Amino acid sequence: IKLLSGYSIIRLYGTDCQELKMSWQAMGSNQKIYLGVWNIASPDGELQDIVNAVKSNSRGWDAVHTIAIGNERVNAGEATVAQVQAAVDTSREYLNSNGYTGPIVTVDTLVAYVANPQLCEMSDYFAVNCHPYWDGGVFTW
Repeated sequence: IKLLSGYSIIRLYGTDCQELKMSWQAMGSNQKIYLGVWNIASPDGELQDIVNAVKSNSRGWDAVHTIAIGNERVNAGEATVAQVQAAVDTSREYLNSNGYTGPIVTVDTLVAYVANPQLCEMSDYFAVNCHPYWDGGVFTW
């Protein structure tokens, strides 16, 4: 984390390996954290990890920039848009009931977003990983 001290936002993809605790302890007061829930099929444990971490930190939700529910699940063929939508809806309800009012998104590739515009509608802003070499799609304009 010390190497990341020059960045204003630190992104985490999940909550395993004590990354929440270690990141929060190491980040500076001018930094925010972009949290993630990796397992959209069963997000409850990770959501509870996030709430517990926030409650144990003096900055609380103010330290959180965004919470992403899933990362490239549609592009990878590991979830349908409907499954991602269900996970985002469940997560949003849980996080809001625990005091979080910031952005909630799902992150996927540009190819997945173009093919599935519903991904745009479920997110508070477009969270797109743009890496055309690896995402399997080609666009020509």
